[in-house]
Amino acid sequence: MTTLRLYLRPGWPDSEPGLPWALLNARGELSAQGDSAPGGWPKADQCELVLPAGRTLFTDVKLPDAVKQPTPAVMGFALEEGLANDPGANFYALGEALAGGRRAVAATEAASLRRAVAMLKNLGRLCDRIVPEECLLAPPPADGWSVTRLADRWLVRAAAPYAASLPRGGGQMEHALFASLLATTQPARLRLCGVDSTDEVLAHLPGWEGEAARGDAHDWRSGRRHGAYDFAQGDLAANRYWRDWAPSLKILLPGPNAMYVLSVAAQRGKRAGFAAAGGVVSGDFILMTLAATGAAGLLQANPALFAVVKYIGGGYLAWLGVNMLKSGILAWRRARRGDESPAKPSALSGGHPYRKALLISLMNPKAILFFVSFFVQFVDPAYPHPAVTFAALGAIVQCCSIANLSMLILLGNKLAAAFRRRRKLTAALGGSVGAVFVGFGAKLAAASL
Repeated sequence: MTTLRLYLRPGWPDSEPGLPWALLNARGELSAQGDSAPGGWPKADQCELVLPAGRTLFTDVKLPDAVKQPTPAVMGFALEEGLANDPGANFYALGEALAGGRRAVAATEAASLRRAVAMLKNLGRLCDRIVPEECLLAPPPADGWSVTRLADRWLVRAAAPYAASLPRGGGQMEHALFASLLATTQPARLRLCGVDSTDEVLAHLPGWEGEAARGDAHDWRSGRRHGAYDFAQGDLAANRYWRDWAPSLKILLPGPNAMYVLSVAAQRGKRAGFAAAGGVVSGDFILMTLAATGAAGLLQANPALFAVVKYIGGGYLAWLGVNMLKSGILAWRRARRGDESPAKPSALSGGHPYRKALLISLMNPKAILFFVSFFVQFVDPAYPHPAVTFAALGAIVQCCSIANLSMLILLGNKLAAAFRRRRKLTAALGGSVGAVFVGFGAKLAAASL
C-alpha cells in the first residue's frame, strides 16, 4: 500500500500553488519525491499530511476521574488555562496515558488546517493521517533526548513533554530555552541529529554531564512515524466508505442554478429554459475569470467581504424560496376550489430568466473558491502561458455545463405537459422547489472559508 506524504507549507492553498511531497512504498521506504502543484502529485492508496514543526503544542493534562474516554472537547476544556487562544479554535490529538491519571495531548490551530483539508478533499485527496512533523523525529534514548537541528530551529524530543520547538535566534536566547527544558527533566543521554559537532548543542547546556552521540539528519520525507498523535479525526477524518460515491452523488444533486433552469423550462418552455441556461453560463464565465485573476485570494483575505456577499446571496435565494412557497400554497388552494384562472407568476418563474439566472449564479462566493480548487489541480506554475491553461479548462467546464443544462431543459419541457394537466401536482412541486431554495439560502449563509 503506497502513501503520499504532503508537507503543509505555510500559505497553502491561498498563496502557495503547490506542496512538497514524498511517495512511500508498502514498506514505508521513500520511492519518489518532488515539489509541485496538485496536478503533479502521484497516485497513492493513502494520503498523510505533515504539519511543519512548531505548529503543534505538546503537553499533558490531568483529567477528572469521571472521564473514562476523553474526547477532544474535554481536552480543550482541561487545557483552557494553558492556551493562548479560545479552546474551540484548536484541534486536539490524544497521546498515550501517563502516570497519575494524566493524558498526553497535542493541539494545533484549526482554521488553516481545516481550510487545507477541505481543499485536499476538493482535489480528491482524503487525509488518512494528519501528523505533526515532530512525530517523524528520531526517537529519544530511553533516559534522554533526541535533539534535531533544522534551518531555523531546534527540535527536542523527550518522553515528556513529547516534543519542543526552540527557535535558533542567538546564543543567549538558545541558552535560556534549553535551560527551561533542563528545569523539567535532566536527560542522561543525548542523540544529536543533523549537527556537524556535538559542541553545537553542548554549548547550550553548561554543566550538563552525560553521554552524547550523533545521529542521522532529519528528513520528513523518509522519517518513520512514532507516537499516537493524529489529527485526522472528527470533521477531518477520511471517510473512505463514501470516497467513491460522494462525488457522483454530489454531481447528481442539482444546485440552485440547475434547479432554476429546470423549473423555468417546466413552467415556461424550452425558450425560457435556454435563456436561463445562458445566464448560468455567463455567470460561470464571470466567476471563472475572477478565480483566474485572484479574486479568491481577495475573498479569503477579507472575511468581511466574503460574509457580505454570502449573506446577500443567501438572502436572495431564501427570498425566492419563500415567494415560491407562497405561490405554491395559493395555487394548491385554487386547484382545490376548481379555480381555472391563470396563476400569478412566482418570484422564481417570473421576470427575465437570463437576468435572474445570472444573479443567482453570481451571488455565490463559494463558486469562486470551487473553481480555484478545480483549476489548481491542472495548472503548472512553471508553464509560461498559464492563461492558455485557464482558458482550456474553462472551455471544458462550460461545455459540460451546457450539456447538463440542455438535458435538464429537455426534461423540464417533457414535464410541462404533465404539470398543465395536474394542477395540484404543479402546486406541490412549486412549493417543494421553494423549500429547496430556502435550504440553498441557509446553506450559503452558513458557509465558511
